[in-house]
Amino acid sequence: MKIAHLVGRTALAALIGLPLGLSAAEDGAQGGAEKRCIPLSRISSVRVLDDQHIRFEMAGGPDYLNTLPRRCPGLNRNDPILYKTSLSELCDLDTITVLHQVGGGFMRGATCGLGTFVPVEEKPSGDEAAPAAD
Repeated sequence: MKIAHLVGRTALAALIGLPLGLSAAEDGAQGGAEKRCIPLSRISSVRVLDDQHIRFEMAGGPDYLNTLPRRCPGLNRNDPILYKTSLSELCDLDTITVLHQVGGGFMRGATCGLGTFVPVEEKPSGDEAAPAAD
């Protein structure tokens, strides 16, 4: 996983690609309280599950599943995303932008709003889906 800071601390593009099933991600969701914001400094990687679900892996746990309010056109496991914030946190009022690899660079795609962050119990291992919670 490669993560690149693009515009200082205000933007981050995460190269992602995990064949993680949505049902496994949703099954891993805890009954814990959802959060409106998560600290940028603790995000260790970002994994897009499909066009409406993104998993934020956090240093020191727990990880968070974000369900976008609407499907985001072009958002899939093979494209990186860009997110911007003027704060030290990523919040449900912030947006993500899909980036498409073109030649040696990137072209911006759709920009979509984030939803709330719901804690998930288990970390995915390698290319396998997160185990379901009991």
